[in-house]
Amino acid sequence: MLDSIKQKLTQINLSKATKHKKAGVLILLLKEDHEDEYKILFTKRSSKLKTHSGEVSFPGGKWEEEDKNLYETALRESNEEINLEINNVTQLGRLDILLSRHKIEVNPYVGYLDKFQHFKGNFEIEEIFTVPISFLMNQKNISYKEFNKKDLKVYIPSWVYNENRIWGLTAMITADFLNICFGAPTKTDINLFRTYNEQ
Repeated sequence: MLDSIKQKLTQINLSKATKHKKAGVLILLLKEDHEDEYKILFTKRSSKLKTHSGEVSFPGGKWEEEDKNLYETALRESNEEINLEINNVTQLGRLDILLSRHKIEVNPYVGYLDKFQHFKGNFEIEEIFTVPISFLMNQKNISYKEFNKKDLKVYIPSWVYNENRIWGLTAMITADFLNICFGAPTKTDINLFRTYNEQ
């Protein structure tokens, strides 16, 4: 399956970089001890933070000058946030950029954790949890929020797993990954968010 994901990610036509500040996030695939099912790791941010408090997100953060590239940004931030052992991560590829409502260019990278580890969150992280890909693929587990954008109806997917709600940009990235790598029929209008804040 990992080879299939890697191959499909190489076929993406990536958008040009924007003028906005940049961030790298990590979609980390793993198998937990004694399990065969692939899961995706998510974090829940601390309710004490000033921005994105209590929101579910992928580990990652803003690019800093010492970072050689945005994949390195995603790994560095993941190490800081959840104590990820970055030497155990194999890069599988990347998804196209998305622009957040705060005008941040988000660059999602996909990696696989070769050797399972236990994670520990820093002060930014309230909870670290994994969600089976099979749960995310099941259309019965998806709900949609509809709103209008320039006279178009736009659909945003979301999931609730063990009382944690995956929504917003994190849900859009999740849906993009599932649609591209697993042929999921998750309804999204994701291309509208590639230039959402440029207009």
